[in-house]
Amino acid sequence: MSRARTIALASALRIYTIILASLVFVRSTDPRELAIALVTQMKIPYRIAYAFFIALRIIPTIEEEIKIIRSAQAVRGVVRQRGMTGRIREAKRYAMPLLVGALRRASTMVMSMEARGFGAYPQRTFVEAPHMGFGAQVACGAMLLAVVGWYTALAVGVVHSFYVFAP
Repeated sequence: MSRARTIALASALRIYTIILASLVFVRSTDPRELAIALVTQMKIPYRIAYAFFIALRIIPTIEEEIKIIRSAQAVRGVVRQRGMTGRIREAKRYAMPLLVGALRRASTMVMSMEARGFGAYPQRTFVEAPHMGFGAQVACGAMLLAVVGWYTALAVGVVHSFYVFAP
């Protein structure tokens, strides 16, 4: 295989790995528990943690809204187009309804948070403190061992650094 193809394959695999890991993270993590853990255990300011919480919580909502827009357009007789240009045209058709819906949702959320006094105090308390169960501790330990093993194999020369650091 040529050098250009090898670099392209390595880059594509990196992108795929990041997307897959992000998808697993978003689908398997409760955003509320993550926000609480960020505040209580990592000592991140609760305004930043809640911004992250809202961003994670809104992803499934946007997916649902896309389904609603798609079905509304199908009822109106708009046919889904195939190919790359069709997807770009669909994205253009979805952009305005998604933007309007997101602005409405953000406005409602801001009013709700202000009415509840969000940001009025420098510290925040929580009813439930998060805790890490035994299975989560085992998973974290296994991931730590995998990372240490990977960098050890890289340092020893078992894994060629070209595939790791290729542009």
